[in-house]
Amino acid sequence: MGVFIKFRCDEGGSHEALSSAWKYVILHACNGKDETQIQAIRSGCLLDFKWQFEKLQRFGFMAISGDFDVYFKIHPDDRACTLILHAFNLSLIALIKNPLLLASQMAGGRLTMKYEGEKLPVVIRFEDDARFWLVNRDKVVGSVAVSSKDGAHWDPVTKALLSAGNPCLTVFGGHKGDV
Repeated sequence: MGVFIKFRCDEGGSHEALSSAWKYVILHACNGKDETQIQAIRSGCLLDFKWQFEKLQRFGFMAISGDFDVYFKIHPDDRACTLILHAFNLSLIALIKNPLLLASQMAGGRLTMKYEGEKLPVVIRFEDDARFWLVNRDKVVGSVAVSSKDGAHWDPVTKALLSAGNPCLTVFGGHKGDV
């Protein structure tokens, strides 16, 4: 999971409590206002592809969005987190249809940072981890969806998707005519 977080359910333990811990760990760390813990959840959760991928599959986009909202109350100018959340927002239609498309969306151009003055290493790592999952999805240990039989996926050949950091805030779908 994250760098400092290891969830385990002992025999007789509550899976509901485990699920709650996974869902609310960022909220609790941010509410504790300990900067060491906040930086740990930033690197080990918010900017970690595997954490985000698992959380998306377990709890959906709103849980991820809520995590970023809580974090932004403390660090509103964190550019790397802003870009990751923007990439999620641009990918929302695809992710609602199938959360397994997260890797394809991130590797398909959402994180190219072509609108940024400098490339952020943590965002590059997030994109690299997404690409790694696409190549090795049948071998990624601990993943909820470790088999390509678990759903559709798209292996991007080029980075053609609209990149985070551009003026477009979200992508609409399922409508006819002007919006």
